[in-house]
Amino acid sequence: MSQKLDQVKISVLLFSDCDAYAQHFTQSVLSYCPLTSIVHADSFDQVTTWLDAMQIDILFVDARMEKIQEWVRSIDNSRIKSMIALIDHSVSSSVQHDLVALDIDGFVLAEHFLNIALRLKEFCRLNLTRELVGEYDTMLQGQVSELFLLHKVVDNTAIMMATLDADLNLMTANESFCTLCHERLLSGKPLSDYLCGELYSHQIRPALGRALLGESVCVQSLAGISEQVPFVQMYCHPLYDFDERVQGVALVLNDISELKLMEQRYQEISREFTTLLNGISDAITLIRSDGTVAWGNQAAETVWNLKVGECIERSCCLSKTGGECVSASRQTDDGPPCLVQRCLARGEKQTELLQATDGRSLGVKVFPLLDDHQQVTGAIRIVSDVTESVQLKNEATQSSRLAALGELAAGVAHEINNPNGLLAMNNGLLEEICRDLMQELADCGGSDGSFGGFSFSDLEEDLPQLFRNNHLATTNIRRIVEDLKQFTRSEMDRFEPVDVNEVVLAASRMVANSLKKSSHHVRIFYAEDLPPLPGSFQGLEQVVINLLMNACQALTTPEQAIEVATCYDPQAQQVCVRVTDDGRGISVEHLDKIFDPFFTTKREEGGTGLGLSVSSRIIKEHGGTLRYDSQLGEGTCVTVLLPVGDTE
Repeated sequence: MSQKLDQVKISVLLFSDCDAYAQHFTQSVLSYCPLTSIVHADSFDQVTTWLDAMQIDILFVDARMEKIQEWVRSIDNSRIKSMIALIDHSVSSSVQHDLVALDIDGFVLAEHFLNIALRLKEFCRLNLTRELVGEYDTMLQGQVSELFLLHKVVDNTAIMMATLDADLNLMTANESFCTLCHERLLSGKPLSDYLCGELYSHQIRPALGRALLGESVCVQSLAGISEQVPFVQMYCHPLYDFDERVQGVALVLNDISELKLMEQRYQEISREFTTLLNGISDAITLIRSDGTVAWGNQAAETVWNLKVGECIERSCCLSKTGGECVSASRQTDDGPPCLVQRCLARGEKQTELLQATDGRSLGVKVFPLLDDHQQVTGAIRIVSDVTESVQLKNEATQSSRLAALGELAAGVAHEINNPNGLLAMNNGLLEEICRDLMQELADCGGSDGSFGGFSFSDLEEDLPQLFRNNHLATTNIRRIVEDLKQFTRSEMDRFEPVDVNEVVLAASRMVANSLKKSSHHVRIFYAEDLPPLPGSFQGLEQVVINLLMNACQALTTPEQAIEVATCYDPQAQQVCVRVTDDGRGISVEHLDKIFDPFFTTKREEGGTGLGLSVSSRIIKEHGGTLRYDSQLGEGTCVTVLLPVGDTE
């Protein structure tokens, strides 16, 4: 306060008709109170002028002037804060009495300037005190108003609030807490009377004890505090006095019953929804707006080949080893190659058929998630394993092609057979005629002539070879026609019990000469107790012959081996025929085409490309499968699986 006092400025008006005294007054007062502003008036008109011109704190009136009572009576007291009379021994007591009646605030000896300065200091102190008291009164009124409003808010809130002393007796409680305790007057009563039992002793009392030690405690969920309030959230805060000592606890109970019930219902719905999604065979994933995986169902494990929990931070794409997107390497002019990125960028549904690294066909659909403002907030991706569907579609396409090819082959075989038979018959007749003509020419001495640019000796040597070539050509045409007929022929109606060992034995005898020329290491293993299966002996024999001939043609040296083995799988009830060679193998780009009709890499060697097509069709008619495993330069293994079924 002393600092504030030294900074206070006071406006003083001296009313005196003595200029010498006024000068002495000013110098003396300023030596004690340097911040005082002093003005002098020697007439009543000047006093009025100064009062109109400035705010005067103290008016010092020289009571030694004549007619002082009249002048004081004429001064407007409302325009000054204090008025003090300056007197000496010449001022009579009657004058002093009159001045008191005129509301003079005090008297000071005119020549005692120290007392005058003390009066100024006292005025400053009183004025500053009034100011501080006024500010404090205003602040106190505001705090009382705020406390009143706070009390109304606390008392009317649904949150249950109470204060406890150090012995955990209730001091105050709002309406909600009183309702919880079923009593209006709780002051001075132990909290344990209302919140009793194991809940109080095991959870509430320990939390209150920690708060008494100065710790703020929060218990997220308390169950069973009352029948009306099944779940509450409890807060315990220490109450301090002015010396920062804990004197009690503020207890807050928040009713979270509705929130808890909603949470339980949400968890139930979430479990049901998760169970439903996990029961779907399609891989479903939720993608965040930044392209990372937020959630995935169990089927997503099949797509990524890892646990869902391990792929949460993975990229949105279907990734290869090392995190590279399977679709990112493709070039496209239609936006980002990744479907998810394209969906997030455009906010439109995206679909595509992708080929996984393990050979599966994956149908991918990505749907955008939009907020109320139609802004993209994420995406849902559904990945379906459509391998079987694609295979069925390809098989259907292949079947339609084969059906059309079968109709064409039947017509072509008929049209080719007739002229080819005529050519074969005419070739034999022409050969006999030419042989007789050559004999006639030799007998009549025509051996020195020229015939068609050939000399007789050349013609005699080359003509038999020409007829043999014609015979081989017509025979080859007939074989191709027979293959075409076999390609379109179904023998399902002629099935009978067949011993596969006998089939392999008969086929190996048919191609024994080719096997002997192609390899010095031909091994055939026949399984014992091989059960018979329903089928066509001749059809299966043709399949084995085709496989053996392909094996012979694949070898590059006789030191390479060919191995044939039969076996039986009782669990699968299948008979297996396996033909293995150490030949040149089949390239990856050709492996997918070997069953296509007329596809062959041995066209120059007379291959027709129908052998494996016919074999594949025959095996399918028997309900079996024909599988090729081959690597270029490392040989080939062909496996035929035939179901045993019912041979009755």
